[in-house]
Amino acid sequence: MKQKFTLIELLVVVAIIGILGSLLLPSLSKARMTSRIAVCKSNLKQVYTAQVLFADDNDDMVFTNNKGPEWMTLTKFNKNFDSDGLPKNKYAGQFIHSDGSPFLVPYLGPSDSAVYACPATEIDKTSDYYPTNKWGFKDRSYEGFMDRNSGYPVKWDEVYALGFDSASIHTRLWAEKTRKPFVIDAFSQSGGLAGDSKFHNNTGNYNLLVTDGSVVKYYLPYSLADTAAKKMYMEAAMGY
Repeated sequence: MKQKFTLIELLVVVAIIGILGSLLLPSLSKARMTSRIAVCKSNLKQVYTAQVLFADDNDDMVFTNNKGPEWMTLTKFNKNFDSDGLPKNKYAGQFIHSDGSPFLVPYLGPSDSAVYACPATEIDKTSDYYPTNKWGFKDRSYEGFMDRNSGYPVKWDEVYALGFDSASIHTRLWAEKTRKPFVIDAFSQSGGLAGDSKFHNNTGNYNLLVTDGSVVKYYLPYSLADTAAKKMYMEAAMGY
């Protein structure tokens, strides 16, 4: 006669499976986050390659302003005028590409491609950082550092990061350095603080793309808004 499982045996097997599952799920979750961060780093590498290709086509010029992720898909450079009503820069208002295509599309593909967004970034929808504007977080999420109000193409050695001194006057950080911050895998909106949002599962770590093509881990404590302190943490990440 065939021997059947008893109810007790079935319950024991189900309990064992449940215990094993509870032990494995945290590891699987951590592995999933690790893989997402790896994809994020890969995306930043591709952004760097796209910038190199753009520079080859445009007299060794590159461009990354700090207007959230919009810079990645701009079709024209910011049209800024001086007191006489004249463009501040010869690139102001010009199409980035002769065919009018967005900035990185010829190099990275359509602007809704997954390469434009970091899958490891989690944005708190109640924070000032959550994009309620036309860009949409799901489409792209990498932010540059150059001043959005005067951010036009510059040579590699002229790249800078926008900062403010104690009097809230614009300063160009790292302008004299050979390795400079270039792109980060999170973006901000006006009025927000780093502590308003979740990045990389609340670890406080970002991926920072440097102008030499390297991607480094950049730790920034939450709710830190002081530019000088941010500069200190960023320099530590880059090995200064």
